[in-house]
Amino acid sequence: MHQITSGCGIEVLSERVLQQLARDTSSDALPRLLAVFMGEVKKRVQLIEEAFGNDDEAELREQTHALKSCAGTFGGLRLQESAKRLEEAASSGRAMKTPGLMEDLGKVAERTLIEYAQYQIDLENAS
Repeated sequence: MHQITSGCGIEVLSERVLQQLARDTSSDALPRLLAVFMGEVKKRVQLIEEAFGNDDEAELREQTHALKSCAGTFGGLRLQESAKRLEEAASSGRAMKTPGLMEDLGKVAERTLIEYAQYQIDLENAS
């Protein structure tokens, strides 16, 4: 079971959401979809870091919104929550004053990628 939670009790990986995604698409497609998701997380986090480094709150807001949506679709609930908090800070002009939110997003994204990679391996081994 992969319903691993962080200190705040929100799942890093929701197996329930992934099972629903497999039913909505196909179980054969799920490993490929997970690979796409992991690539998207890496891309968005890089763009978020660049926007943060450039003090570009508009771009930060756009990229965190995209990451939040993608994470929610794939059951990365802790990443979704972390991106939501950073998006809200960017929307209110506070993101650059709260670097802890950026640090949290990086840590949660890293943990998310590890958990999804392991889930993908487990799926491939089960077939």
